Amino acid sequence: MTFAIEPAEPVTVEVALGCGTSRTVTVHWEAGTLYARAGSEPQIAFQPSLEAWKRFWRAVDKANVWNWGRVQQADQPVFWRIALDSGAKRVTVSGQLSTSDEFKTFVRALRKLLPGISFPFST
Repeated sequence: MTFAIEPAEPVTVEVALGCGTSRTVTVHWEAGTLYARAGSEPQIAFQPSLEAWKRFWRAVDKANVWNWGRVQQADQPVFWRIALDSGAKRVTVSGQLSTSDEFKTFVRALRKLLPGISFPFST
């Protein structure tokens, strides 16, 4: 019999959305706390429940983030960066503004994990 182990708390979460704009949102995981900052607002600490993390990882799987490639061209600015490590899977990608359904799914999942944070991308 095999058991599927669903990840909960991450090893790494580092996200920057809207890089280089006044509405940049940065997110990072440190010592059991998820920190987010929108623009020049003060940093806010979050401690999502294990169930919230499981929902987030399921959305990351649905958005196929683990298979995203580096999508910006070398001479173009980077508007977002994502580094995730669930303990079972890892990805580091960056790119320009994306309107794909997969990108929107990822941003919606991040919004649910970080209620009250204003994101630079509409979904």
